[in-house]
Amino acid sequence: MAEISEAEGDREVPICPSIPSGEQTVWADASSLLHLACNDLRDGELMHGGNFNLFAAMSALEIMDPKMDSGMVRTYYSVDEAIEYGAAPIPLSFDKTVDVQRTIDIMDHLLACEATWHKGCSLAQTVFSCLYLLRPDITSSHALLHSYCNVIRATCNAVVSTVSDTRTNEEEDLFTMTHGLPLKVDGDDKCLTMLHAVEETIARQLRACKSTLSRKRVTEDIEPLQNNPDLEEGFCKALLCRLRFPLVPCCDKYEETTRQRLGIGKETYCLLLSRVGFHE
Repeated sequence: MAEISEAEGDREVPICPSIPSGEQTVWADASSLLHLACNDLRDGELMHGGNFNLFAAMSALEIMDPKMDSGMVRTYYSVDEAIEYGAAPIPLSFDKTVDVQRTIDIMDHLLACEATWHKGCSLAQTVFSCLYLLRPDITSSHALLHSYCNVIRATCNAVVSTVSDTRTNEEEDLFTMTHGLPLKVDGDDKCLTMLHAVEETIARQLRACKSTLSRKRVTEDIEPLQNNPDLEEGFCKALLCRLRFPLVPCCDKYEETTRQRLGIGKETYCLLLSRVGFHE
């Protein structure tokens, strides 16, 4: 390693132009040095300092991993830059069918991220890895996605507030640090009202799809979600399932109302609660 240092010390290390420098920091490209060091290492060998221990290894950074190495070259360097270059488009597509499909993908992704957060990961690496959550204003023209994102954000805020007030959790149970993330946004107090309005619109569309006599009225009075009439009913059901899922935690208090909204019987209702873990 001494030979590598001497060889590299004879010439100036080039500054990588693709990474912007700060007021007190300058980024330098050390890729060639790292490649040379890796070539000298055999399988099972580890290069470390004199104070290295196994405990420190648990929090060691992994070079070239974008999630851990802040100097890793990425496509964008800020949320605003990513949005400017089209990373979070609204509408998601000018094709209505594709727009609905992508909306469902985002809803599923956010639900998976929220479940991962509940298992101990941070909000920044899970739910708020979605640009639509970081910039609530950009979804305002997309009623479906806007209402869902507002509910997800409000749910996370409610969980953080409740868990923080009880003071009975450890970081391994639920990571409540928000690091300045936009958990509270103006209008979130009306998120359920917005969600119900969108839900009612899609529910009317679904009822109309099931009625042969109403198909003409649907075309005239209710704008379809997408362009393919054969897929309309399936998309309506898929969206309603995802929009109604946030209502499940309050099912015990409003059982009768919830069953009516979900359109299911008591037996199916109890089975649903048992599947999601609210009843033994």
